[in-house]
Amino acid sequence: MSDVATTAADGSLQLDALHDVELDVVAVLGKTRMTLGTLRSVRPRTTIPLDRPLGSPLEIMVNGKLFAIGELVSVNDSELGVQIKSIVSNRD
Repeated sequence: MSDVATTAADGSLQLDALHDVELDVVAVLGKTRMTLGTLRSVRPRTTIPLDRPLGSPLEIMVNGKLFAIGELVSVNDSELGVQIKSIVSNRD
């Protein structure tokens, strides 16, 4: 059995075996808190206010951790996308 991560001659890690690992990626538009009673009263056409102004940057979360900041864009006439503006350093 071969190692998933091997060391190259220059000492850097080779992680090629991990390239096909799938991760959960979520673009967060905003957040809010509400009571269960309020949530139960939500119907079609109800507007739920979020904690950010219109046009605010989005948080791009990968497996629950902040990865990048982005902007909502149109990919084509029927799809949305996120254009990455900056990568967040999470090195602990």
